[in-house]
Amino acid sequence: MTERFRGSDGTMLSFRLERAPAGSPAFLFVNGLACPSFYWDSMREAFRGRATLVSFDLKGHGASGAARTRAGATIEGCARDAALALDEAGVERAVVFGFSMGCQVALEMSRHHAARVGGYVLALGAYERPFGTLLHGKFGPLPKALIGAAPAPLVGASMKLGKTAMKLPVFHKLAQRTSMVGHQTSHAQMAPFYAHMGDIDATTWLGLARSAAEHSAADLLASVRAPSLVITGGRDTLTPPSIGRAMAAGIPSAEYLEIASATHTGLLDESTAIIGATHRFLARHDFV
Repeated sequence: MTERFRGSDGTMLSFRLERAPAGSPAFLFVNGLACPSFYWDSMREAFRGRATLVSFDLKGHGASGAARTRAGATIEGCARDAALALDEAGVERAVVFGFSMGCQVALEMSRHHAARVGGYVLALGAYERPFGTLLHGKFGPLPKALIGAAPAPLVGASMKLGKTAMKLPVFHKLAQRTSMVGHQTSHAQMAPFYAHMGDIDATTWLGLARSAAEHSAADLLASVRAPSLVITGGRDTLTPPSIGRAMAAGIPSAEYLEIASATHTGLLDESTAIIGATHRFLARHDFV
């Protein structure tokens, strides 16, 4: 069931709720930057009926409105939105799943909403300043500088152009050759992402990107007491495994999984392995 709720700055956000029988656990899914929630489809399917599933589109993404304030288009604002999504669902405590930038949002919940977090599944994401590791840091500070200087109209035009270019099979092949997309992931599987790109609100995207570029949850890691699973991909050129290893090392008793063949689209191209590992983790901690 898709509904709407009012986010941290008054923005109307798109919200999806799938209830399970009373007494079931609850899982909250947090998307990455520029990502629609289809990335979680396989995970949701795996646990449908066994847990109450809560997800929402980030501001400026999917069916959610553009951020109304600068503070709303931040990692902290998204963490507040995540807590409000739980309120909307009537859920007091949930296992929080984060993908890509969603890992930063999920961890930021520990700062002000720690009581709402029953556990973490942090997949293919960083705990701080993700643009510094883009393509294993080969571009140095350039991505952050470009994001900081780019005007919103230019970003919006680039996204719309990208939406057209991404429909071409040659673009998908290039993304695979640079390991931005897994070789097992077809153009059809990525179509929802490509189609979504041109519809993102550019001003909100810029705000979120700039916030992510400066944000760090390093100071939070040692205080995380919730059971945590950190998942990385050996071929992830956006968030290399070294970042995930550091995150897992910083969280007391965190479990770590590295899938050698996974790229940043590992939730699609290695969904079976990731779902299997997630299920075993959740079962060990009596979440399922």
